Amino acid sequence: MSQEALQFALSYSFATSHKKQLHRAVVDKSNPLGLDLLAQRQRALDRMVPKNIDIADLWEIEYDRERGRVKVPTRVHLEWLCWGYTPDPEGIYECGNREFGDRLSLV
Repeated sequence: MSQEALQFALSYSFATSHKKQLHRAVVDKSNPLGLDLLAQRQRALDRMVPKNIDIADLWEIEYDRERGRVKVPTRVHLEWLCWGYTPDPEGIYECGNREFGDRLSLV
């Protein structure tokens, strides 16, 4: 995963977690982690995302503790997620619910 993608994800999450108005954070030229986040994001996605999404491998299959099959994002898809993009929001929702359920089961 690229350092640039991780920095974008951190910048974005920092702005939202500190209740900074997001529309101001994403175009803030004084942002220490990079200039205009929207322009940065668009350039990165234009470079990385193929024109035909159908050829991209979005998921890998791994096994959980109970040997059940679970979908996990591929490295490429994970980088897209850092940039705030996915062509499969239902799949991400499914993964998020599974992760949330796993954490609740430990409580």
